[in-house]
Amino acid sequence: MKNLRRPELPYSLVWGALIPLLACGLQWVLWPHVPPLVWLFFYPAVFFSAWLGGLYAGLLATILSVGLAAFFFVEPRLSWVVADSRHLVSFAIFTSMGVLFSRIHQKLFDLAGEIERIQASDLEAKRDRLEFALDAADAGLWDWDLKSNRVLWSDSIWRL
Repeated sequence: MKNLRRPELPYSLVWGALIPLLACGLQWVLWPHVPPLVWLFFYPAVFFSAWLGGLYAGLLATILSVGLAAFFFVEPRLSWVVADSRHLVSFAIFTSMGVLFSRIHQKLFDLAGEIERIQASDLEAKRDRLEFALDAADAGLWDWDLKSNRVLWSDSIWRL
């Protein structure tokens, strides 16, 4: 299983800001070829920001994407005025999807951390049981790593 770690907050906010700005730049360059598709690159930008940075990165990416899309790609362009009220519906849908992406990815980060914690405690319990069994049997274990030519001995081997 891939190790999902929650990124530190400043780094997650960098992802949350950088990816939507890159999406805006790419959409600006391609706008003559895809003009009616306002949200074409912003949905993936929010998704990947949330995937890389978690909740706060996804929410920042959502807010930034709505602002960039409204200013650069909604008519009248290069203005904060929204002439057609139908765009407000698309803003609401996009915002709710961005919040949903962000919450789901944060939940995945939290669950991955919980799984990691459970696996670590399970490994610790198995290690304790093995030590108990070796002590009870008055036995020991050794291992030889051929690649590094290292030999590892359990504590009970030394006593024997």
